[in-house]
Amino acid sequence: MRDNKAQANAAVKEWICHNREEYERFKQQVAAIGEDDTTLPERMMTLFSDCMPQSARDFYGYIFHFLMHPEEATDDGVAFTPYDQLAAQCINGKALIKIDLENGTIARTDTPSNHLVIIRTDDFEKSIQQMPYSMKCVINQAITQLMMSNGYFASSDSTAALRDLAMTVAKTLYVYSLLFVPEYLQLLYQKIVNEQEPLAYCVYYFVTFDHGLKEMARVFSWQMNGNENNPMTCELLKLCLRMFVRHSLENENDTKADWLRLADKLHCEEAWKEIHYIAEQVKTHGGKHADQRVIDELLTGNVEQLKTFITDFLKESTSPCHLAYLLYALREKEKIDNCDYITFHRAIQHLSDKPIGGPDVPQRRYNELLACPKLLNESTDKWKRAKAIIDQLTEEMEKI
Repeated sequence: MRDNKAQANAAVKEWICHNREEYERFKQQVAAIGEDDTTLPERMMTLFSDCMPQSARDFYGYIFHFLMHPEEATDDGVAFTPYDQLAAQCINGKALIKIDLENGTIARTDTPSNHLVIIRTDDFEKSIQQMPYSMKCVINQAITQLMMSNGYFASSDSTAALRDLAMTVAKTLYVYSLLFVPEYLQLLYQKIVNEQEPLAYCVYYFVTFDHGLKEMARVFSWQMNGNENNPMTCELLKLCLRMFVRHSLENENDTKADWLRLADKLHCEEAWKEIHYIAEQVKTHGGKHADQRVIDELLTGNVEQLKTFITDFLKESTSPCHLAYLLYALREKEKIDNCDYITFHRAIQHLSDKPIGGPDVPQRRYNELLACPKLLNESTDKWKRAKAIIDQLTEEMEKI
């Protein structure tokens, strides 16, 4: 899973390097949300709609029709999704769902597995219980108004029956939505990989590398300060803000200190409360973050020519130590930003059509050279060969 994330990070960074103008337009649309410009939300909803499975469309259409016209609801026994039986087991009981990403199968399981993606459907009630009281009140009010406006239970004094029905409908939506996730992700994957959907790349980079969730929190705080918001809108804004903070901290995109500084600058009491509340809840781990820059971000000057030069060198390279000499030469000619060997090794892997081996040997050699450049003046065969290779590399780099 970690390798897949690293590959995705590298692919997105490389795409951004070649599509800076597209990304700048995306950021302008993010900033415009605070001025009630709906261009970006509409683009995102279009992408979401394009990736929605047909079975999900049928299901949500049925539920909407049921809520708006309960008197027309029929039980004809016709299945409208492939997951009906599995969903029934999850709704009426507690279940774990396993997803095999290799063949796309989805089924119920009683035992979690490290090799499969596991979706929990037994935590719905817990999620409801942990929901903020203000959110519960708004949702209860909205459900009651929706039901009563359609005459549903209008003549009954039993609020318990209404509450039970609402919980059943909500859990049904919850379970089915989880079951639709694999198919939705498959369609989204096709959009990204096959069609190179720009919006997906922009969102990923914005959230993961450009502190985008903090920027979205700032935009949402402006909306929260507005007087025209109804109670449901306010609660949804706070819910989104809590999700932003939690995701950012758990994925180490930002630190607690970053978020607390932002909270003090927002001039929004509700946003301040939400940020501090989640920051206290989430446990984070300190430590140095790995440098995940791709080769396009590391190289300076004529990046494309340097990449071609490195690719050709990797084809001819016969020793792991040659990679250390390559980085040393790039550093000497100021063709690369400051980075450690591991970062460089990780960044050049995709430029080679053959495995380049592990980083241990070239890393040791590179660190030796950094610690004592005078080694290149030694008369031993090892350092004579090293100096000859580095001199040749630096001479060729002068032409780039």
